[in-house]
Amino acid sequence: MHHKLFCLVGPSGVGKDTIKKEIFLPHVISYRTRPKRNGEIDGVDGYFISKKEFIERDQRNEWIAKTVYDGHYYGITKDQLKTLYDCPMIYVIDWNGVMTLKESFAKNPGWDHHKIISIFLHAPIKSLKQRMISQGRDPNTIQRRLNQAEKDYEAAKYCDYIVENKDGQLDKTIKDIYEIIIRELLSLSKNY
Repeated sequence: MHHKLFCLVGPSGVGKDTIKKEIFLPHVISYRTRPKRNGEIDGVDGYFISKKEFIERDQRNEWIAKTVYDGHYYGITKDQLKTLYDCPMIYVIDWNGVMTLKESFAKNPGWDHHKIISIFLHAPIKSLKQRMISQGRDPNTIQRRLNQAEKDYEAAKYCDYIVENKDGQLDKTIKDIYEIIIRELLSLSKNY
């Protein structure tokens, strides 16, 4: 693997998917067992599969990284990351998934776990709640995800970068992430 994988990490409602769509890098599209949200398209926003299929694929060791978030399984295959030989990519994932990726990369010859760059997106809990309400999430889901957000914030200290995604400042957040990507890609070019 020659290029870097930029992982967007953070709690529900922080804007990971919105930001991913604004960053002009190929996206890693994960397999997931959660139901599609309104407007999501299979193969674009995710590969939506059953829990049974996910487990069967796990038994065949198809996942290079997998995680469980809010009771749903998420994973990516080794084949999906072959594009990293050609160009950098961006991926929305939780911290456990980042750790699984780093462990998997460390075990595979030619895959350098130092090329996984984690960017933690942060926003105040109040903003997360308001964003989830505006997305039409039910109150139980919102409360469960806000509880999870407290745990997610603990992972921030382990990430390579922390970027604040303040309400009304999406353009600044995207600019900050582009600056990180450019800095990392320039450091990569010095190593060749």
